[in-house]
Amino acid sequence: MKSGALLPAALISVLLTAGALPASAQEESGETASVKLSSGLPVDLDWKGRGDVKISQRLCVHSTTGQFELSISSSSGGGLQGEAQVPYEVIVEVNGRVQTGVISRASPVFRFQGTTDRENRCSGASNGKLTVRLLQQDALGAVAGSYADQLMVSVEPL
Repeated sequence: MKSGALLPAALISVLLTAGALPASAQEESGETASVKLSSGLPVDLDWKGRGDVKISQRLCVHSTTGQFELSISSSSGGGLQGEAQVPYEVIVEVNGRVQTGVISRASPVFRFQGTTDRENRCSGASNGKLTVRLLQQDALGAVAGSYADQLMVSVEPL
């Protein structure tokens, strides 16, 4: 039964995990890339019934070539999974370059290409940010309930 909105205090859980291409794939070219997130813990988007809601995490991307491609994929097959699938935005910013994509059933993977300093080995400092944003218009169109998704963030050198 459609209520026209998520419950006023609905918790939407998003788990972010990071990884790189399998070592064997990177060893063939001799080039490597890595991504580190500030936290791999589940993060809740607490939507209060109006407005957009977002969460952000710092990240650091390194590539021995100075160029990389981040892939951000949804474990649910696209969107927040619950009583229905609800799309949400992913915003990636690395070294001043910003790109927004939508995670949905039609597009469960978002790709971002960027550049980074080859000397930055991600030892303590971040060079970017990953934001997940649920738009009010998408939340209002959802069936009441709890929703969750897990995003896998991987990187490969270009």
